[in-house]
Amino acid sequence: MKQWVKESEKVLASQAPGFGVFVDMRTLSALPPESQKHMEEGQKLFKQKGMVRSAVALNSAITTMQFKRIAIDTGIAKWERYLAPQHKKIG
Repeated sequence: MKQWVKESEKVLASQAPGFGVFVDMRTLSALPPESQKHMEEGQKLFKQKGMVRSAVALNSAITTMQFKRIAIDTGIAKWERYLAPQHKKIG
């Protein structure tokens, strides 16, 4: 995640405001706390550089919950959408 933030800084340096992103996180496992901090840093960076919409493909209920919480914390929740499979309720 730390490397992703560094790479994002380089790409976003020349990006005009008003852009959207599609992120494929289907192979991502649940994020440990340190990785969550880097994800928050990255999301804040994208917001600061002018991101106006985001669609995230996820394949896990846990990572979907993590991304929703992080989006609320970073202020991008209102324009972020999640593409995730329906998970069966247990019990």
